[in-house]
Amino acid sequence: MLPIPSGALGMEALRETAARYALRYVLLYREELGRRSEANGIAAGYVTLLGALFLPGQTLAVDGFVEASLFDVKTGLLLFTVRRAVHGDRGSNLWYTDRKLDDLVGSVATRAAPELAGDVRGDVGRFAEAVEVENKRRM
Repeated sequence: MLPIPSGALGMEALRETAARYALRYVLLYREELGRRSEANGIAAGYVTLLGALFLPGQTLAVDGFVEASLFDVKTGLLLFTVRRAVHGDRGSNLWYTDRKLDDLVGSVATRAAPELAGDVRGDVGRFAEAVEVENKRRM
């Protein structure tokens, strides 16, 4: 996986990378995941000093989507895009919230990966069938 910047320079970088590896098609992956942290009902236990150390008075949540797009480098056509909505949440105490949110983002994206891969596989098959039908029609 290589990070490709967005915009016009990103397209040049994408084509350069594809040329380096002699690729005609490139599968692009993107995720947009928002992070949220809010107090829940258990946070009332934070009034006691001991409760603030151990009680899961925060709810950490991740919402967003993961998507994959198949790009034809030679023609510049975006052949298809598949997208999956994702969500995850967990209870937590006050400590190391950022690290826990990072772990939650990773686990949410990892859980969505097999389903997204299945969607890509299905769309590649449908695309191949459409190409075959189109080629027969031209003959």
